[in-house]
Amino acid sequence: MDVRRWQVRYPLGTVDAYRSMSTVAAVLAGFSLAIIGVLLTTNNRPTLSESGVALFVAAALFFIHAMQFVFSGLLYAMSPTDRIAWLPCDETGTVLPSAFRGAERVQAQDKELERRYFMRAGICYFIGMASFISGIGVILVSPNLGVLRMAALGTVILALFLQLLWAAGNLSRRARLGWLMPSYDRLAEEGFPGTSTRPPDNVYPD
Repeated sequence: MDVRRWQVRYPLGTVDAYRSMSTVAAVLAGFSLAIIGVLLTTNNRPTLSESGVALFVAAALFFIHAMQFVFSGLLYAMSPTDRIAWLPCDETGTVLPSAFRGAERVQAQDKELERRYFMRAGICYFIGMASFISGIGVILVSPNLGVLRMAALGTVILALFLQLLWAAGNLSRRARLGWLMPSYDRLAEEGFPGTSTRPPDNVYPD
């Protein structure tokens, strides 16, 4: 029997998630540029305004690069239905087996290229986010720190710490903390029904 298999990456919402990430990156890049403009033109600059400008510049640029990598990855993220629609058929409307085998090979290459571009997009996004959060913390620094500003700084430090944990967990499964980033492995450890085995072998790691 002719078994046909597309390369699949779980979770199945990965492509949509990266589309959403590019939208968030665009918004945050805009915010970063707006904050840079304010920091450079205001008369009452924060104590560490120059450092803040540098961090927000880095954030804006890395967010822009994240968007570009997502755009490049989406070039290869065609759905199975769209791929089949372009394949030649016989007189009965059935896709030719030779065409399907060729499409499988191309799809496997596309999936790998999609993964590589999305990985680069994720790295740029995480660096941009870390720079953005750090910039917020820097502009909050003042010679006279009140209780509320100290609480705000503490929140920023906590957010930056969580962002670093999130980035490490996305870059390496071994560094993923189950309480922060639940995954298939975490569900299996908890004995969740139906998780005795991981997804099929033709799946890229989540």
